[in-house]
Amino acid sequence: MRKYDGLYTLGLDIGVGSVGWGIIDEDRNIIDAGVRIFPEADKSFNEKRRDFRGARRLLRRRLHRIERVKKLLVSANLIESDDSLISNNKETPYHLRCRGLHHKLSKEELAIALLHLAKRRGIHNVEGLENEKDDENSLSTKEQIAKNERLLQDKYICELQLERLENNGRIRGHENRFKTEHYVKEAKKILETQSKYYAEVDHEFINQY
Repeated sequence: MRKYDGLYTLGLDIGVGSVGWGIIDEDRNIIDAGVRIFPEADKSFNEKRRDFRGARRLLRRRLHRIERVKKLLVSANLIESDDSLISNNKETPYHLRCRGLHHKLSKEELAIALLHLAKRRGIHNVEGLENEKDDENSLSTKEQIAKNERLLQDKYICELQLERLENNGRIRGHENRFKTEHYVKEAKKILETQSKYYAEVDHEFINQY
C-alpha cells in the first residue's frame, strides 16, 4: 500500500467465508483493496472442539461438586479440613465403599468414600443417548448401561467395580458407565449404615449429600 498523508476511508465486506476490504482517499482514489478467504470449516474439527468443551465442562462440574462435598463434611464435623484427609489406609476407595455398605467406617474412611462417590455423577437421561459405538467390537453407551443395570440387580456399583478391579486390574473406561440412580442408591445405603454409628450422619446430612 502506497504512503498517503490524508484521510482514509475503509470499507469492509464481511461474509461467512471471507472478508473483503477497500481503502480510498479523500478523492476516492483506491489506496488498497483485497479479500481474505477462510478455509472451509472441517466438520471433524468442530466435533473435536465440542468434545473438548464437553470434557472441560464435566471436569469443572466435578471439581465444584467435590468442593461442595468437602464443605459439607467439614460443617458436619466429619473432617476438620481438606488437609485431614491424608490417609495411610491401604484400602482403595472401592474397598471402603463396599465395606461401608454394611460395616462401620472411621470418619476419615467415610469422607474418602463419599468424596470418591461424588467424582462420578452417572448418566441421568439414558433415553437421550445415541447408539454410537467407539468401534465395531464395543457396546454403545446405552447398551453398556443396560448391561451394567442387569449386573446390578443384586449388587451395588462399588461391588461390581471392585470385582472388575480385582479381575482385570482396572475399572476405568467404557464399561464404567452407570445410571445416576445407581450411584444414589449406593450412597443412600452407605449413609444409612453409617448413621447407626455417627449422630452427624442424620437425615438432614443425607439429604444434603
